[in-house]
Amino acid sequence: MEIYLLRHGQATSKESNPERPLTPEGRNQVLIMAKWLAALGVRFTRVISSSKKRALETACLVARQTGFPVEKIVTDDRLLPESNGEKILSILQSFAEEEKILVVGHLPSLAEAAARLVGAGCIFQFAEAGLCRIDWQKEKDKFGVLIWFLHPQLSCLRE
Repeated sequence: MEIYLLRHGQATSKESNPERPLTPEGRNQVLIMAKWLAALGVRFTRVISSSKKRALETACLVARQTGFPVEKIVTDDRLLPESNGEKILSILQSFAEEEKILVVGHLPSLAEAAARLVGAGCIFQFAEAGLCRIDWQKEKDKFGVLIWFLHPQLSCLRE
């Protein structure tokens, strides 16, 4: 299974909007990553997102760019900000038959899950709209293999 872990893009502050939607910069960050995924020809078989507005907006932007039907995005409360990496791993185990799965969420749970998946003793530092790909076979491998770990500020991703 190819696992793509994506942190939501930059969001507004709670003070300016309690729902915390993406800012224009946050939308741009996500679109950079989404267009890069589309250029690679990535086609997700499942997209799962936190139900928070900023994460769901992020998931929708990526889905549209990569040809995944927005109406098939699944929201899961185990991806909420107060969650932990263990809960993300339980989500992945329940969708182990998927070929390419995108999980959109928050820190610190995404970072914890990435570290646990690859057996790292450190926590990954996801930037806003940071994205990693980990290949993992539940039945065969104890740990996954980190294929890449990117953030939208990389000049090679920008147009």
